[in-house]
Amino acid sequence: MDENERDLEKRFPGVRFYNPSLTEVQKDVEIGAGTRVGSFTLIHEGARIGENCTIGSHCNICRSRIGDAHEVRFIEKIRMLLP
Repeated sequence: MDENERDLEKRFPGVRFYNPSLTEVQKDVEIGAGTRVGSFTLIHEGARIGENCTIGSHCNICRSRIGDAHEVRFIEKIRMLLP
């Protein structure tokens, strides 16, 4: 287990990262329990992801809110400016 994997497990208990060494989650991010995050995914500061979501590989989530039980497919860019 590498340092990034330990950090992600500590910050987001109950979230499954398929390949933590190939995933970046910036500061001030919320991810709900039961959510799964694919490889090569970048989740930017300010993003809020609900519980039991699926975030596919190669996704880029920018300052967005994603509700519970939603799916973001592979190679998606989600961008929404929050107030």
